Amino acid sequence: MEPSIPGMNMTDVGPDRQDPFPNRSFADVVTSVSEAPTGRFMAGIGASGFQGLNGSLTITEKNFDIFNVPRNLDDITSGKAFRGAGQDFQVSLMAGTLINRFTVSLRDPYLFDLPIGGGASGYLFQRVYPDWTESRGGGRFSLGRQFGTSTYADVAFRIEDVNFNGYRTPAPAEYLAATGHTTLATLRPTLRYDNRNSPFLPNKGQYLELSFEQGWGSFTYPKAEIEGRTYFTTGSRPDGSGPRILSFRGHFGVTGRDTPVYERFFAGYLGSLRGFQYRGVGPHVLGSNIGGTMMAIGSVEYMFPLIASDALRQVVFTDFGTVENGYSFTNVRASVGTGLRLTLPQFGPLPISIDLAFPVAKAPGDKVNYFNFSIGAVY
Repeated sequence: MEPSIPGMNMTDVGPDRQDPFPNRSFADVVTSVSEAPTGRFMAGIGASGFQGLNGSLTITEKNFDIFNVPRNLDDITSGKAFRGAGQDFQVSLMAGTLINRFTVSLRDPYLFDLPIGGGASGYLFQRVYPDWTESRGGGRFSLGRQFGTSTYADVAFRIEDVNFNGYRTPAPAEYLAATGHTTLATLRPTLRYDNRNSPFLPNKGQYLELSFEQGWGSFTYPKAEIEGRTYFTTGSRPDGSGPRILSFRGHFGVTGRDTPVYERFFAGYLGSLRGFQYRGVGPHVLGSNIGGTMMAIGSVEYMFPLIASDALRQVVFTDFGTVENGYSFTNVRASVGTGLRLTLPQFGPLPISIDLAFPVAKAPGDKVNYFNFSIGAVY
């Protein structure tokens, strides 16, 4: 007897009458699957007021296997080599006017088949800051675990050789103490909670990060930070598009007085205090920013769409806070402004950001910058 064909006897509502194999309690199902592409090559360009002009190349493999070494030429030409364990492998190169970076990283989301993620990376990094130039070479190692869908905890160890140079003379004592090559080693446990509906343009949810870092090497110091963001949708169009988003952001940190200048707190520009230059906020000595041992900054921002496609949005905001060479609030800064967020498919999910901000409270030595922008594209 041939099995009945499902969907051909829809008027028969008796029990199991729709079953294609009514006389069997089980059925053998033969399936076949083919693996989707797991490798990716990306090229990107970017420009911003705090990172300069840069270009990047990235090679990513999402199904890497560090132990699957090639045994013959066919393993290489067929793509079988170094694949199959679900590890994330990435090689990234960035070259630009202010930043040069080379990174190789490997991450296993289920280390030893346990719900623990392990990662390792090695890097070379050079950055031209407003007051100095620094070069770093080192590695970072981490272990972490996901708890539920929104909470993640990890502990990371990094060790670096830092070359601090390129500052003006006469220089502050903090610069002279860090001059040349120094060794930095830190251990940092972190706890994160993130239930936002998008990492780029969220309209609801919260993000909270708590961290503590202990540094050793040429300098010994403790460092603690807490950062939080929350988002609310205050209204939208009848079909749910065009959300109007109110967001709040706060970041507080303290560090020891022996913290090297290149690990202290700085503020200014996008994501910090708009209306000020990048790293233009902080205690200044001899015209140079020596960074703070305490930082507290916050922001209130309202975003709404300007066109029906939601590709262009406007923001109005106020940023406020301080960076102090001590542990008391003495010089609070504040700014107000407005800006645009343009989202284009050719530039990926990260929007083009253009802001115009005006400081309404500042401290001696602070450097202002009314126009803030960030543009990037990935291909």
